[in-house]
Amino acid sequence: MQFDEYKASLGATKLWNSGLSTSVSLNLGQRGFIGDFPLLAKPRQDVFAGLTMTIHHNDFTYFGFTPNLSCSYLKNVSNVALFDYSVSQCGVRISREF
Repeated sequence: MQFDEYKASLGATKLWNSGLSTSVSLNLGQRGFIGDFPLLAKPRQDVFAGLTMTIHHNDFTYFGFTPNLSCSYLKNVSNVALFDYSVSQCGVRISREF
């Protein structure tokens, strides 16, 4: 399915004196699908919003790798009820800067 998407993002990161780093980002947008949705006689339209928060500490490393904890929430509202959903997820990743 083809669609046009418009999205705005805003984010901020704070590095604390203790070495802790926190960040938050917000996404808002909409999708307009091309062509009528079957049985609806009009195009599908979605509006979505997402929030992501990440935290890590620069002094906490394991063999030079720093773990990051990230949690996100996404909400999608559509004029086709089948495509209304929300997703919450958290994860840990490790990174290393050279």
